[in-house]
Amino acid sequence: MLRKNEERQVLTDCLEYCTANPVNYLLLSELSRLGRSTLQVLRSLEILHEAKVSVYIQNLGLYTLQKDGKVNPIVSILITILAEMSNIERSNIVYRLNKVEELTTLLRVVNLAERLAVLRQKRKSEKSIKR
Repeated sequence: MLRKNEERQVLTDCLEYCTANPVNYLLLSELSRLGRSTLQVLRSLEILHEAKVSVYIQNLGLYTLQKDGKVNPIVSILITILAEMSNIERSNIVYRLNKVEELTTLLRVVNLAERLAVLRQKRKSEKSIKR
């Protein structure tokens, strides 16, 4: 389950600092630092943009605000698409991890069934030897 941005203390502290102090730019190594879902990312950006803080996303080389302080519409579209792609990727990872867990459980059951069959065969053999 995804944690809300409010539960991510470092992010919350950063947003509060940026909105309470004269900050012009926030440098992020990657977009996912602003949130785990598209909505979380967009909410974080909205908070920062209302405080006139431009976010520079290092791995993309993009600024979210233009020099005049307005939201860069092209970057806004890109961020929305990239955040949603990350969200889809995260969902796929969770799905695959759940499938691995299911397979692991199934393999354990099969392994136990095989062991039980071997033990039954062993008992059967021991009984026939005793007779």
